[in-house]
Amino acid sequence: MLVELIKKGVKLGLDKVRRLMKKLGLVAKRPRQQVYPRGGKSSILASNHLNRQFNPATINRYWSGDITYIRTRQGRLYLAVIMDLCSRRIIVWAFSDKPNINFTVKALNMAIQRRKGESPTLFHCDQGIQYRSEQFQQILAFYQITLA
Repeated sequence: MLVELIKKGVKLGLDKVRRLMKKLGLVAKRPRQQVYPRGGKSSILASNHLNRQFNPATINRYWSGDITYIRTRQGRLYLAVIMDLCSRRIIVWAFSDKPNINFTVKALNMAIQRRKGESPTLFHCDQGIQYRSEQFQQILAFYQITLA
């Protein structure tokens, strides 16, 4: 409410706006906070090979991938990242305006190319829809990578 009043040229403080809203019986409608599930069931697709031991001794054997989004003025921009768990270095990242399968597949192919065809033995991820896709699974099978 305060932001909108300031945009219209009305100069008020936050406390004054609160008092006026209370007096008029107005209640601010706030967006709901995102709730993420905790401690759900394990994925049926792949068992937990790492068992939360994210500190392997051998480089380029265990990779981890994840997707997140970044809010921009034009909307959301999705980011897929692949990291080597031993060195803790980002191997590759890919951006997309949609959280689809193509950009996760693109990220995996770029990571394998960047490591000159040397693929990991294990790929750890949250096993979201992009990672469970048939296209992603085919690439893992082709390079003999185990999903964890």
